[in-house]
Amino acid sequence: MNTSYTLAKRDYKAGSTVTASRIVIWFLIAIILSSSIICFFAQKVYAADIELFEHNNIIPTDNSSAYGVDWIGQSFTSDNVSHTIDYICLSLRKEGAPGTTYGKIRKMSGASPSGTDLATFTIAENQVGNTGVWTQVSLSSPMTVDPQTEYCILINTPDGEYPANILQWKRSNVSVMPFGTALASTGGSTWTTQAYDYMFEIWGTVAVEIQDIKVFESYRETGDWLITVRYANIYKPYYDSYDIKKYFSLQLRNASGNITAQNILPAWGNRVSCIYLSAATVTALTWGETAYSVHIYGLFNSASLASDNITTSYWLGSDLANLDSWCITSASIIGTYYNTDMTTYIAQRGEVLNATGGSIFDTGIPGLSAIRPGIFQTYSRSGVNVPGTYTQTGRNAVDPVTNLGPDAVVLLTRIGNIFGGITAEQVATMFFVILTIAIACLAFPAGHAGAANILCLPVFIGGLYLGVNWMFIGALGILGAFLIVYNLYLVK
Repeated sequence: MNTSYTLAKRDYKAGSTVTASRIVIWFLIAIILSSSIICFFAQKVYAADIELFEHNNIIPTDNSSAYGVDWIGQSFTSDNVSHTIDYICLSLRKEGAPGTTYGKIRKMSGASPSGTDLATFTIAENQVGNTGVWTQVSLSSPMTVDPQTEYCILINTPDGEYPANILQWKRSNVSVMPFGTALASTGGSTWTTQAYDYMFEIWGTVAVEIQDIKVFESYRETGDWLITVRYANIYKPYYDSYDIKKYFSLQLRNASGNITAQNILPAWGNRVSCIYLSAATVTALTWGETAYSVHIYGLFNSASLASDNITTSYWLGSDLANLDSWCITSASIIGTYYNTDMTTYIAQRGEVLNATGGSIFDTGIPGLSAIRPGIFQTYSRSGVNVPGTYTQTGRNAVDPVTNLGPDAVVLLTRIGNIFGGITAEQVATMFFVILTIAIACLAFPAGHAGAANILCLPVFIGGLYLGVNWMFIGALGILGAFLIVYNLYLVK
């Protein structure tokens, strides 16, 4: 007698059985496969354009060589904005076969490079021509430069030999950069400045930016202030891998630069945030004052990485219809950034925040959906819910796009676009349905419909929790009923 515990009556093939361990294994495989499909598409798309920042690209008149123990470099002072370095371009030429060139980027301390390498790179010999050309170089790790900070690019070709096998960096004969200079070192420890500048270009994207500020009055109570901010933050290497709340804060400063109030940044990317001040708090402040400024402050380096003064046009008063307009306009801009719709049009209400946009704005501006519900596609009014009922209208308040979050919605929307532009909610629904069918089909051929239904139950509960469409529930019901009927009446 076979004493092994089995869940299956019989397989399609006579005599075959399936143990509980095999059911669990197939269940895990189904989850892994489904997750892999989602992860395949899990790449965020942003509309930030790569642009040229610090550079010296005038026509060169000379060159210098890097070989053996000799290092050469170029310092530069960053612009007034924090930006990433996606790649750099250097004007180089080779003589003979110098081998691989090694480079790094460091901060400057006085007239010398200091500290650890912020990024490194290599230049293969075949990347460089025999005549002076711009060579594009990618960094080994992402990095961001802070505003008004001096950095340097350093290179060395250790296998090069003068004069037959050398790498040359093209340069001017005189110093042409007001906030940078050429550098030279034997051994890479002690550096001297040179009276000329090398040719280079820094390409990247704006990393931290305050895009818009508006100040409203009487948001929660008469006389309070709500300072809304639309921002972008993709500061590398922290971006998208670390908790933004641990690295950045949003600050309101007075004319002396002192912090008057502050808040967290809720998320990476293009988002909205706010600083709220109660009526009691603002008694010491002056409405309409143009000396106030808003800053995105880096907690990790104790520096203001983006700022903007609150000018006269930013003070919009107590008419919260202006807040509605600002939210819809900002949602359109953020939607362009993510290449997905953040608003939708509803007859007799006009343009409103859809589930994706609503999630972003209700997170960035706490209480917005309760105070200004009319700009949300789905909102609740006090007194309209009937105890004991759970309608599709009520379910819309916990739709999957809200529960999954805005980043997941961007992912689901991208997948939907691949399949003809179906909505994020429909993609989420299809995911649960496909996962349920996959799990059921693993147990169904083994002849035990009850096991199939039990294994599908967690997916069913998850779908109910996330609030996916009733189509999902109907599909599950039909599938479950079929398996039970088949198991009781058709399997002999």
